Amino acid sequence: MFVVHDLVADAAGFATNTSVGVRALSAIDGTGLPSDHPVLNRLQNTYRSIPGEIL
Repeated sequence: MFVVHDLVADAAGFATNTSVGVRALSAIDGTGLPSDHPVLNRLQNTYRSIPGEIL
């Protein structure tokens, strides 16, 4: 189990799913997080580079 204190020590936070890809979190429980971290940019670009599948 994580608590906000554990997360604040990290550089950035994100949420992901199949609909929106990788979305930066600006805060967790009112604790601000950077939304322009290079790791987030890399994750977003990598996610966008994955070819979609025809259903």
